[in-house]
Amino acid sequence: MVEQKEESIEEALCFGWIDSIIRKIDEQSHARKFTPRNDDSKWSDVNKKRVEKLTLEKRMTSAGRAKIEIAKQNGQWDKPDQPRIQFEMPAEFQAALEQHPNAKKFFNTLTKTDRKQYITWITTAKRPETREKRIIESIELLEKGQKLGLR
Repeated sequence: MVEQKEESIEEALCFGWIDSIIRKIDEQSHARKFTPRNDDSKWSDVNKKRVEKLTLEKRMTSAGRAKIEIAKQNGQWDKPDQPRIQFEMPAEFQAALEQHPNAKKFFNTLTKTDRKQYITWITTAKRPETREKRIIESIELLEKGQKLGLR
């Protein structure tokens, strides 16, 4: 199954397409949506490596190579695929934890990775009101003894 997924992603890249939405059909099946890559979409390091491999194998089509050239011209190719994220505890989140001892206690039992997930989710909010909502939701989850999970 993993092999089929990788093959389908590689094939899409060859033609300038990208995978996007994945839906679970049943315990053994998933549906994956493929669409033409937008000219302004970011290129992940993983896909850059795939394209390098596909180029060496001479599998890239002119359409796929054109998408790479556009990305190089508009700067998307050179952008880091992950934003630089600070893992510093936001003051507002720290204050909320201080007001909710059970949430703070559970937060402190989490692994470093799980704590970073909460902090990253809060700090990557673009608007102050979104950040505030995420802090409230985080406190609610922590008080229930729950990890953040997929968001």
